Amino acid sequence: MADPFTSRWRLAAALMLALMLVNFVRLTRPVRLANSDDISLQAAFSGQSPGGADRFLADWSEQQGRFYFSTGAYKVPYAVYSIRDPALFSLARAVLLFSQLALTGWLLARLCRNEASGWLFVLVAAGALHIPAVFYPVLSYPAYSVGSIALLLALHCFLTGVERCRIAWLFAAGCLQFCALFWHENFLAFTVLFPVLAWVAGADRSAGAVLRASLPAVAVSAAYLTVYVAFERIYSTGYDGTTLSFSPAGASTSWIRQTLAATPGFELFISRLAPYPSVGPLWKSAPEIAAILGSIAMWGAALAIAGAAVATGLARRAAACAVPAAPVVVFLLVAVAMPNLLPSFTQKFQENAHHRFYPYVYSFNSYCWGVCAAVCIWQRLAGKLHPGGFRLRLLLAALFLVLVALFTSAQASNQHTLELLRKWYN
Repeated sequence: MADPFTSRWRLAAALMLALMLVNFVRLTRPVRLANSDDISLQAAFSGQSPGGADRFLADWSEQQGRFYFSTGAYKVPYAVYSIRDPALFSLARAVLLFSQLALTGWLLARLCRNEASGWLFVLVAAGALHIPAVFYPVLSYPAYSVGSIALLLALHCFLTGVERCRIAWLFAAGCLQFCALFWHENFLAFTVLFPVLAWVAGADRSAGAVLRASLPAVAVSAAYLTVYVAFERIYSTGYDGTTLSFSPAGASTSWIRQTLAATPGFELFISRLAPYPSVGPLWKSAPEIAAILGSIAMWGAALAIAGAAVATGLARRAAACAVPAAPVVVFLLVAVAMPNLLPSFTQKFQENAHHRFYPYVYSFNSYCWGVCAAVCIWQRLAGKLHPGGFRLRLLLAALFLVLVALFTSAQASNQHTLELLRKWYN
């Protein structure tokens, strides 16, 4: 990539991310279990009962009409529950999180042809992450995290296949998409990203070329959907998480609330008086928010300010590089919309939205793609300004203040949330 990004800034970004990872491990160490499902899974995978995990997942498979629970592959991510040491368990969980961020940042750097934008994304996404006290693939649900990693690898292979016109890479993308689907059916929604990515990155943007490139991933998704529907009809359970509801009002309300809940800082303002979000007032009071922000540890505040400073430096270098094309922004905005699309048409998620049970598991993907889109929009705005001009310096100063606010509030909010989870489940 031809850009002015130097090894000194690469090292600074890597060191800052290493500090963030260590801080994440340190903060999350007391919180091994983050919801009631974690408690059940921990008991099943503890090894105290031979075959307990197999029986547990087989029961889940029949109860919810999801065939992949019974497959051997689904058990693999839950091997982390066999780790007894709290620090190692927290480290394994952190590796899953930062792997997703790193792969997303790498994909963004490839699309923007700009290494600085990739580092900027990872730093901002890690620093601004406000962890909610509900089911979320950061402190729990390793299967969804592994599925997200498989999907990101599929997109990388697909991008390589489109750029080099190599069918082997396209088939590899289809195989990895197949792996992602074995960890959750919601990755079906992401199938649309493959043709959009082919349109963005391909030299030939004709409909025929886009469809030919996307054929392996689309075929895999179609085959998976056929098996999934057949199994669900055989084991019809009425599980509300897979029972469809085509209410336009309910679906739109669910999608809007679940997607907007991915906004950094949202969790700081939501009241979580109990594990059930519908209990108590919707918003925290001003004194409660002030108390949370005032309780931030000095180490967390210092890390937030340092992270914001490094991110601002990366933002300046990203702006000095090639401006990403408009289709890249379109691809990222489509990716933001996809994670909560299918769930919004189910009874469970429409009821969850009605009862303020948000954000839920899929909003994490919206968060990551949303930060990517923000980085691209930043580049398109700042890249048009003179590199040494006053307006760019003013814009960078404003960005620094915004990042300090996001990173600092994330540290304070996460500290508060982790203490709640420790009391509720640990």
